[in-house]
Amino acid sequence: MSNFPPRPLPRKVYTPAQAAYYAQPFWLRQIKKRSSIFAVVSASTVLADHFLLEDSLTRTARTLWTGLVVTLDFKINFQPGSESLNDLHVRAAKRITNLIETNGGLYIKLGQQIATQSQVLPTPYRTAFSSFVDDAPAVPWPKILPLLVKEFGGRHPDEIFESFEQTPFASASIAQVYRATTKDGRKVAVKVQKPAIPIQLEWDLWSYRTMMYLMQKVFDLPTYFVAAYVSDQMRKETSFLNEADNARKTIRYLETTPSLRGKIHVPAVYSDLSTDKVLTMEYVDACKIDDKAKLQSWNLSLKTTMDTVLNCFACQIFDWGWVHCDPHPGNILVRPHPSNPRRPQIVLVDHGLYISLSEKFKREYSTLWRSIFVLDVPAIEETALAWGITFDSDMFASSVLLRPTRLHSSKRAPKSAAILHRESLTEYELQLEIRDRMRAMLENERLIPRELIFLVRSQRMLQGANQSLGSPSNRVNITARWAAHGFALTSPLSTLSLFEVGLRPWLRGKRDLWLFGFALSVIDVGFWISKIQQWVGYALTGKETGGVEEQLQRSFEKMAEEEFGIDLKEAKAFEG
Repeated sequence: MSNFPPRPLPRKVYTPAQAAYYAQPFWLRQIKKRSSIFAVVSASTVLADHFLLEDSLTRTARTLWTGLVVTLDFKINFQPGSESLNDLHVRAAKRITNLIETNGGLYIKLGQQIATQSQVLPTPYRTAFSSFVDDAPAVPWPKILPLLVKEFGGRHPDEIFESFEQTPFASASIAQVYRATTKDGRKVAVKVQKPAIPIQLEWDLWSYRTMMYLMQKVFDLPTYFVAAYVSDQMRKETSFLNEADNARKTIRYLETTPSLRGKIHVPAVYSDLSTDKVLTMEYVDACKIDDKAKLQSWNLSLKTTMDTVLNCFACQIFDWGWVHCDPHPGNILVRPHPSNPRRPQIVLVDHGLYISLSEKFKREYSTLWRSIFVLDVPAIEETALAWGITFDSDMFASSVLLRPTRLHSSKRAPKSAAILHRESLTEYELQLEIRDRMRAMLENERLIPRELIFLVRSQRMLQGANQSLGSPSNRVNITARWAAHGFALTSPLSTLSLFEVGLRPWLRGKRDLWLFGFALSVIDVGFWISKIQQWVGYALTGKETGGVEEQLQRSFEKMAEEEFGIDLKEAKAFEG
């Protein structure tokens, strides 16, 4: 055993910075340590979100923050009947539109879907939501090229195409489109999905459902019931293989419809050059349906052009049961017919959003149109109840036709008791009354056909296209004649003989069909009287006066305000 004392342990030598750090209190050192860890984790999350998730977390956080701020603003500052109530709505509408415009991408399309329900909301929301246009900045070529190479199995576009323009000629929320020429000389349009969409899709749809849920909670209106259906349709719209299938199915329908064959053209899809994220199709040089000046420079009849469009979409609803549900002007193109340049040919593009109508819905919808024209109020109310809609029958019929329709003669009085009652209410009390009526109307939302969401929106877009050309076409009659055709296809009374159905039901069916035809003839006469007045007014003043659609819209707005208390004057949500 050694007699030497144990050697002392060496003292740790600190650098000046370390010494200063350990001189601090323990609790302060812990705060700094955890703050550093938080900063590293946050920075890593932000970088991963940006480079791997295409800012999906940031967009979702922005959505949740906006929803929280709007909700708290209402909870804290909502004062029934106060003059500041409109300011509160303006702030909320501005925050929501800023959110949609900042996030962009799929939010634009989702914003358009929210806009279709904005008519029952206060004026600031209708005004704000009318501005959503499916247009977006293009993604730069360096970000698009890797996606093309990947989708084409590792081949560069130059290996597949003779030429490929690197600047897109169109860019929307989901995709952008390039001109190219194949090796065999075919001019094609190559639609490329934006790289961020697959990553952002489910995050954005979740955010959309969250916004719809908050709308329902804040305004106490049943708006959330459409969210799942719309989400499913949006998922389908982002699949270009689905779009290619839709286009081919539409071509097959056109081939079996003699009245439309040759008048409607769907660009051919080149399957060997298409994937789920890249769609290569025939390039067509055409103008938008609302380009009135271009159509006139080609000497194409505006009436023939619009009649063809309306016949096509009415056929889709009442005959095919297969409906293109995004007919804004950018998706309905026109060109001189290749075989007869003096006749228009309609070119349908963007086949991502279609709905299929069941035979049951087609029968109910065509029967509803027939019932409106023959003033069969019990049948109209029966359809409304079957669809879970407890609606004023006049407004229900008007919303289907998109024209004012009065089924009860008593409602022609200058001012009903209901109108006088509403004139005595404050703006806040009127909003509450509208909310209560809408809640009552939609109390059985599970019964409401989801197809109506897109059909009414599509009809409003077509009405807007007709208006942009000066209302040359009788939209209501064209649609109604196809409804009569659909009724004949789906109604047992139209196919069974007198001995099979009995004398009274057979006579009633024939009477209703005659009344339907007579009502259409009367409306045709009114349409042409209105057109003559429009032409005379232009000849006398040199100014364009409102066409039939404008007159119908003004009458519809007046009826909605008088009979239902809804001001539609600033509502443009269905126009694109």
